[in-house]
Amino acid sequence: MKHLTYIKRCSLRRLTNVTALAIMFTLLFAGNSFAADDDGLSFNDKRMVETQLLRQIRSSFVDTSVTMNDVIDGAIEGLMGKLDPHSSYLPVKRANDFEERIRGNFEGVGISFAMIDGKITVIEVIPGGPSEAAGLKSRDKIIRVNDESAVGVDNDQVKDLLRGPKGSEVNVYVERPGHEDLVPFTITRGRVEVNSVSQAFMINPGTGYIKVTKFAINTDYDFKNALVKLRDQGLERLVLDLRGNSGGSLDAAVNMVDNFLLKKRQLIVETKGRNTKQNLKQVSSGEGEFPDLPLIIMINHGSASASEVVSGALQDHDRALIVGQTSFGKGLVMNQWPLRFQGKPLGTLLLSTAHYYTPSGRLIQRPYEEGRDEYLRAGYDNIDMNAADSTKTDQPVFYTDLGRTVYGGGGITPDYTLSSLRRLNSLERQHRSSNIFFEFADGYLLRHDDLPEDFYEFRDNYTIPSMEIEAFRTFMTEKGIKTEREKEFRDELDKLVKKFEIDEDKAKQLKSLLEKRDVDLDEKIFSESIDFITREIKGEIARMVWGSEERYRMWQTDDSELIGALSYFDEAEKLLKRRLALYEKTTVE
Repeated sequence: MKHLTYIKRCSLRRLTNVTALAIMFTLLFAGNSFAADDDGLSFNDKRMVETQLLRQIRSSFVDTSVTMNDVIDGAIEGLMGKLDPHSSYLPVKRANDFEERIRGNFEGVGISFAMIDGKITVIEVIPGGPSEAAGLKSRDKIIRVNDESAVGVDNDQVKDLLRGPKGSEVNVYVERPGHEDLVPFTITRGRVEVNSVSQAFMINPGTGYIKVTKFAINTDYDFKNALVKLRDQGLERLVLDLRGNSGGSLDAAVNMVDNFLLKKRQLIVETKGRNTKQNLKQVSSGEGEFPDLPLIIMINHGSASASEVVSGALQDHDRALIVGQTSFGKGLVMNQWPLRFQGKPLGTLLLSTAHYYTPSGRLIQRPYEEGRDEYLRAGYDNIDMNAADSTKTDQPVFYTDLGRTVYGGGGITPDYTLSSLRRLNSLERQHRSSNIFFEFADGYLLRHDDLPEDFYEFRDNYTIPSMEIEAFRTFMTEKGIKTEREKEFRDELDKLVKKFEIDEDKAKQLKSLLEKRDVDLDEKIFSESIDFITREIKGEIARMVWGSEERYRMWQTDDSELIGALSYFDEAEKLLKRRLALYEKTTVE
């Protein structure tokens, strides 16, 4: 298995709570010329300040509810807050979750679940995992694990109950629709591979679609398998969806790009750091199997890091057409240092040590001088500052292999900007953050036996009855989900008042206009959300009856960005022809 090139490991063997700051401070700033600051204190002076502060706080601070652990936690947060927005200290549990995400696998039973009415409810069974082999299904509710009741446990307890070493067995007893008694299963735990390619199928004859949700160690393997599978189904052109993909393994990103490049030693990404050992160039192997496949890559404000390495490299080499919105702009190489003391894990330090540059020389990282909060807000802002030609005049200009203009300034600016998907209103956001659609669809299937056997017939022609939509409204009210359109409206109005400096009297007139016209905003927000609610219910039904791919196909019926992306394949094919012609020309020369 390939190692992550951007991760370096070292052990800090002597680390205690009180000395943590000193050691981390030395680690972070070793090699600086610790000259005195404006206050006349040198680095060593401030180290003594730190030591004396801790001593006096421990011995004399009056509020005993504040522990020394609290003080150290605050000091570590303050220390990391002085760095970039992405460097961080991960406590042990978060460090384990991070490591698991990068590996892309874990040892356990292989389900995604939610706690619904105090019961472990199987949302999805991971394909190829132990639970699928044992026979568990979506909608199963785990009531007992071995001899212990599993009702009312929290998420951490679920992991303790179900996870375990490969080869060990666990007995579960589940409630299953249509069965009066609990159904027993024996699951042999195993290594569960979490496929970072969440979707790979043919949208229409010749057109493939692959959705990559993250970049783990095994992502390039999963992606290559998906490409081969679609090629066997007649793949002639591809949409690669990196929307919302926050990144991960650099090796996986480099190998993904390598699939589409023909020539050997083409630059894919360059890293430049404070230390010369961080200055690296990743290049193509010249063994890509898909150099002549028309390619469109979808990105948005949530596409970051490894996603930007992929889209930036293939844009600079004119190998893919990039559509969507400007990406997040996270171009920092993160190194990982596990912290230990006498063999005990103490967490992990994630530290930025270099920057990513695209082949044309663009720095992917956005500026963050205005602080972390503003940096995050600007990254996810729905206003795309690089979309309009008038704003591009302020951005650094770079050129692709074919001489096309691309823009720096942070992130990857798409070749064609697509209007972002409609923002969810307050009611829809509450729905998305809950399991309400899954719960309602579960009951819906118990009440209805009139579903078509064919998924496409269900997707295109099946209608959720209006009485069920009203039943859903009652159901969400019982679950405590309320419409708050008036508050949302007034909050948005307050923003507009501040932005456009509207006179206070006029603002009051606008706020009272709703009352005078007797507009029922709660009714209005629910009515506006009916299409969304219907699609989500049908999506959960599709997952329960046919599988996760069909659930995603339901979502695509309202994916205006994907529909827009498909309209640019003529441009993508023209770009590919020009790219291949340049290959031939440079080969001859």
